[in-house]
Amino acid sequence: MYLGRSQPGAPWTHKDRLLSEGLTFYEDSLNRHGIPWRLATDPDLDGWFEVDDSLVDHTEAALERWQKDAKAPAPGTVPRIVDTRETN
Repeated sequence: MYLGRSQPGAPWTHKDRLLSEGLTFYEDSLNRHGIPWRLATDPDLDGWFEVDDSLVDHTEAALERWQKDAKAPAPGTVPRIVDTRETN
């Protein structure tokens, strides 16, 4: 045990299961944009949400460029995003 945490592969404890269930419950309460469903579907909030497009996900942009340029990829092709920067 390290810092009160179980080793990888150890059986889950009751606390582990409760925390996992809590995380699942919380994630299920959000829509795909991270907004709680109760707010996202509240008619009184219609018009109060805006799109902020100042953040660019460059990995998603690379995938979208590849999809546009790869006219007919071979069946079963699984595109993977790789970091091509040189690391020392």
